[in-house]
Amino acid sequence: MADQGGRFHDAGGLHPFFEKNGFIVKLDLYVFERTCALLRSWMDSGVEPIPISVNMSRAHLGDPDFLKQYKAIAQKYHVPGALLEIELTESMFFENVDGLIEVISKIHEAGFLCAMDDFGSGYSSLSMLTDIHVDSLKLDKAFWKPGREGDRAHDVIAMAVELGRRLNMLTVSEGVETVSQLEFLRKIRYDLVQGYVFSKPVPAPEFEMLAFGRSLSGHVSFEEPSQI
Repeated sequence: MADQGGRFHDAGGLHPFFEKNGFIVKLDLYVFERTCALLRSWMDSGVEPIPISVNMSRAHLGDPDFLKQYKAIAQKYHVPGALLEIELTESMFFENVDGLIEVISKIHEAGFLCAMDDFGSGYSSLSMLTDIHVDSLKLDKAFWKPGREGDRAHDVIAMAVELGRRLNMLTVSEGVETVSQLEFLRKIRYDLVQGYVFSKPVPAPEFEMLAFGRSLSGHVSFEEPSQI
């Protein structure tokens, strides 16, 4: 998370607390609206917008109509659903596979993309992937832990990208920090890579300089939602 000065802080420790008190639902919607406002500013500036993924907490699953709010926000900013991907963590799938299958179907019906985040962080079931039709498979950063970068680990990562291709899923490797890791992923033709090897998390203006060669954030028009 970022403070008013644009400095980033690790908010991981707050996540369980926000899920417990229900505030995570409001926070997710706030982040989603800020994302839509940013995408709208890029489109209005004439650049080709880059799709953005946003996390969604399991707390939303108790409301069968939660996607109506997401869809309304996207329509408010006239942002195509193809530019928005909703990420569901791997652990959510083990709690209620049938329920998640229905949620993914509704996400697609609403026009959004869907990703399985942190794949491989727990005891992933390959059989589960036969029923779950996500658009992206995000390989957890745990695969790049020190001591795991031998032939055996590389074989598992290569199998994951081949699995993604066969199931028509985009493959994303998280937590990539070294040039050697990046070169290996290029060799096996991984689709997307994210990690410190490219950049640490940066505020929107800095990202825009990297992606578009100029800052566009001055064009962002964002209405503060009443629930925050």
